[in-house]
Amino acid sequence: MTPPSDNPHEYGQQYGWSQQPGGSSHQDGPGAPPPQPPGPGRPQSTDWAGGLSGLFDFDFSEFITAKVIRILYILGMVLIGLLALGNLVSSITMMATGMSVFNGVLWFLLTPVIAVVATVLLRVGLELLIVVFRISDDISALRRRNGV
Repeated sequence: MTPPSDNPHEYGQQYGWSQQPGGSSHQDGPGAPPPQPPGPGRPQSTDWAGGLSGLFDFDFSEFITAKVIRILYILGMVLIGLLALGNLVSSITMMATGMSVFNGVLWFLLTPVIAVVATVLLRVGLELLIVVFRISDDISALRRRNGV
């Protein structure tokens, strides 16, 4: 085998190992298994019973973060949306009552920008978590393969 490629998630590659130059890496013949279709490298589990059992794993051998990341993103977006809606209502109230028209207009214009920035930061933070867990999975697979 050749050494790991620079991009461990190349389309069609398993665990970062590139194919042999000059041909395919599988045997062609009547008894050979068919080549596997390329994929992302690991299946996504939506089994909530398995995810909830991870809550009671006191050895921390199973990570549940990857399983609940979608829920965290949805909850974060709902929270950002509610806060933005509250800010818009508050800014309209400030402008309507004459309390502070300038601050009301300012908050009315800045609230959507702040909401978009907060959503981007939420997404980037959650993607960083996923990257950390994928790195952990890849390192574990390399250790298993090398017998370490």
